[in-house]
Amino acid sequence: MTTGHEEVDRAASLFGRMGTPDEIARAVVFLASPDASFVTGQTLIVDGGLTITDYASLPWLEAEGSWKLFPHMQPDCG
Repeated sequence: MTTGHEEVDRAASLFGRMGTPDEIARAVVFLASPDASFVTGQTLIVDGGLTITDYASLPWLEAEGSWKLFPHMQPDCG
């Protein structure tokens, strides 16, 4: 977990925050448990949506006013 970068942390995730060590550990515990005994060859990304955020499109969305199509997904810029 980072400190001193609260604005960056909030903007980086769809959840508006960075994950906690406990949240990451839960994924590790699951993968190491018998509950995951049939899981093979998968990548489990535990990043709060960081890797699916389309940062490259943000300037276009702002310039075109396209946020009106899905305002519930607009990042809080204030």
